[in-house]
Amino acid sequence: MTDLSSSELERLEIAAKSGETSWDPAVVLHLIGMAREGERLRKAEDGALLVQHWGAFCDADPTPDGWQERMEAAGFIWLDKTRSGDLQQPFAAERGIYKGGTIWRLTDAGREILAASRGEKTP
Repeated sequence: MTDLSSSELERLEIAAKSGETSWDPAVVLHLIGMAREGERLRKAEDGALLVQHWGAFCDADPTPDGWQERMEAAGFIWLDKTRSGDLQQPFAAERGIYKGGTIWRLTDAGREILAASRGEKTP
């Protein structure tokens, strides 16, 4: 089974439960359960990778190949234009932060993952 979105899995589940599929409903429901478990595990793994490498990333130290793309795809970081406050950060120039450039920022989901890793609650 290819990667399906949550809404596609939901539609497939409804079709299986209502008998609107040519496949055995029990098999379809089992595969949907496996897909959801895989999605849960992938999110947990992505969260662990965020926690493991965020500090190094912020320090402009090496991170695994494809890490930024994976964290963006997971919804933990996003690319934004630099702001004046970004230029005031210590070692901004050394970290590649410059006027008119871009900077990776945490999303709410990314902040929640990091806060949870420190035992903090998020608003």
